[in-house]
Amino acid sequence: MNRKLVTGLLTSILLFLGPKVFADTYYVNQAGGEDFTDIQTALDTVAGGGIHTIIVRDGTYYEWEIDFNGKALTLQSQNGPAACVIDCQNAGRGFIFHSGETDASVVKGFTILNGFASGGYLENLGGGIYCRDSSSPMISDCVISNCSSQAGGGIACYSYSLPIITDCTISDNIAAGGGGIYCYNYCSPTVSGCTITGNTATDERSGGGGILFSSQCSPEITNCTIAGNSATGLYGGGGGIKCSYYGSATISDCTIRGNTASYGGGIDVSYYISPRIKDSIIKDNSAKRGGGLCCSYSGSPSVINCKITDNASDYDGGGIYCSYSGSPRISNCTLRRNTAGYLGNAIYTWFSASPYIKDSIIWDNGSSPYSTHIAVMDAEYPSSLYITYSCVQGGESGVHVSPNCTLHWAEGNISTNPLFVDDGPLGDSYLSQIAAGQSSNSPCLNTGSDDSDDLGMDTYTTRTDHVYDSGVVDMGFHYLVIPDLTHINLSSPRNKFILYSPPTFTWRVDGGTNNAFALELFLGDKKWSTRTSETSWTMPQSWWNKVPIGSLIKWQVRGVDLDHTPLTVVSSDELWSFVRSDTYETWDLSWNETWFCPGMGEIGWSNSINSMEVASSENRFSAAGTDASSYIDKIYALSGEQNGSIISFNFGFYEDIQNPDTFYYRCTGTRSGQIITGTLTAHDPASDCTFVSGDFTVEIGTN
Repeated sequence: MNRKLVTGLLTSILLFLGPKVFADTYYVNQAGGEDFTDIQTALDTVAGGGIHTIIVRDGTYYEWEIDFNGKALTLQSQNGPAACVIDCQNAGRGFIFHSGETDASVVKGFTILNGFASGGYLENLGGGIYCRDSSSPMISDCVISNCSSQAGGGIACYSYSLPIITDCTISDNIAAGGGGIYCYNYCSPTVSGCTITGNTATDERSGGGGILFSSQCSPEITNCTIAGNSATGLYGGGGGIKCSYYGSATISDCTIRGNTASYGGGIDVSYYISPRIKDSIIKDNSAKRGGGLCCSYSGSPSVINCKITDNASDYDGGGIYCSYSGSPRISNCTLRRNTAGYLGNAIYTWFSASPYIKDSIIWDNGSSPYSTHIAVMDAEYPSSLYITYSCVQGGESGVHVSPNCTLHWAEGNISTNPLFVDDGPLGDSYLSQIAAGQSSNSPCLNTGSDDSDDLGMDTYTTRTDHVYDSGVVDMGFHYLVIPDLTHINLSSPRNKFILYSPPTFTWRVDGGTNNAFALELFLGDKKWSTRTSETSWTMPQSWWNKVPIGSLIKWQVRGVDLDHTPLTVVSSDELWSFVRSDTYETWDLSWNETWFCPGMGEIGWSNSINSMEVASSENRFSAAGTDASSYIDKIYALSGEQNGSIISFNFGFYEDIQNPDTFYYRCTGTRSGQIITGTLTAHDPASDCTFVSGDFTVEIGTN
């Protein structure tokens, strides 16, 4: 069996808590007249379990150190962050998560102002939000502003915490290190769709005006704008982002612009860390050294398909600065209009640094006393530069190389004007191509090191008409081509499921980034519809109350890509249905199973799911939930039927609930009162093991 499945089975993968089984909604209104008047009392009172929601009415709430205390529930504002403010009045931070919360603990739609973290070591982190000790909530659609702390003025993550931070604005916060976000000691947050701007890191040797992660942290930063941040210390690095001390990171689809620092105005990479920086624009940043990017002390990022333009340094390395064995690998990048006050307008290498460059364009950067574009420096601790299949203005003779240093001018390099097109649909630095309507072809077309599909560039383009790159890859930066909306696939609730509480409808799409959707529900010839720009929608309780019990409700989704002309309506490939029920049972399901594994023989496990909430209608029943084990990405679904005393059902654990080929069980048994017993079979298509036998027992609780 695969390791993930074995570990999950051995640790009894699911545990659901909370005596209250209906998904309820509670309201906080500081004016009174509803369930609660303050947020903390609501959190202290409402049961966890991941099915309850607390909605906070519009207004300004003067609270701080708000604590979920480990509960899995959703806390959200009524009308978004502009209408609902948590003003901490500099008396404490906004939220603290320290009880092992998962992404089932959700904070959504608040503005958090004037947070302040004080105290001793580890207590003075996270002015707006602090996640520590394996606490990993979801923070969505929030504004975190004017907060301060020793580290992580906006958000701090410490010790194995993995929060999910989506669609947030983190602005104008201040800290000694990590003005916007700080991560330390094996923390790997997911940060997506965020704007991180105007934050400041003040410590003399720290940095990370926008984001600082250090000590084995591996965050994923995707589709973010990181702009106007600063690291003001004398040796402060990473005005936008600082990555240091081991670990890794993924920075993709980001715009990093207008940040300032002493080292690495855009990004600073140092001390044995190797982040992956991909599909990003690094622009208009400034520093003493390394206006766009600084790589030092064995910091060795992979910089893939980035546009590094208009950056400036007071001294060396207007685009990229490499020192102390900093060794980036740069591919399919374009470096333009970068300037240095002294050496290496595009790239400067020094003190044992050894960058590697391929499939890139280095052109039209400023002038300096030694080199138009590149300087390879330091005789005492020689540096080197390897460059291949790239277009470099001035060619090999235009690179300044100090004595004892080495320039590896390998095959495939050219020095002919790349013929940029700067009025393309997504920006500048496209390549001139007759097929796209220009008068001549760029010499950088089809001159790279390998085929575009082998390099993963075959869904990108250098053409203004956005035709994919094909054949041999073009040199330089490519724009990602986003196809128009073509398909909508329904995800949940699963088809023909029985539901006893308002569902959240979710769907997946192929193509489009600016889509609008209509969710349509049908009862006979009656129709309801709602519109959203998201790929999910939760039915309000007021709608749910109008759904007749026992009736079949069909639903589908239609959508349009607002960037496509003319607008074309796309309908979901499926028309699904569900039945509302007011009947449910609470199952405690336990089972034993035996597998035969090559080299191990027969191996047995005993497993259980407690407090599974099973809805029923007539002879059918169903349930769905989220895996509460260490594999938080897993979900499960169960459906079955009862004929007399004979009961049968299927249930499985999935990475994707619409992918039934992950792992599942089939069960057949007999019901006697509140006990069901029977046999099961199991299937794991990814396993080398063979299922031998199994049995199960269900104890049904009372409602």
